[in-house]
Amino acid sequence: MLAKFTGLGCPTFDDYIEELSIMFEMYPTNGEQQLRDVRKCLTLIDELEKMADRLPEVPRDK
Repeated sequence: MLAKFTGLGCPTFDDYIEELSIMFEMYPTNGEQQLRDVRKCLTLIDELEKMADRLPEVPRDK
């Protein structure tokens, strides 16, 4: 996670989504069914990112 190594502070939602996406992109698939499942997960991640873009910012106590 980029925030962890660069001292940028707490990881953001985007950091978590990016890490999850990379994990699935690098997932070693053993057959067509696993490949379809990984592609489905990546599609769901894309949908989650789109929905998160529409949400208002959540205020945080720092």
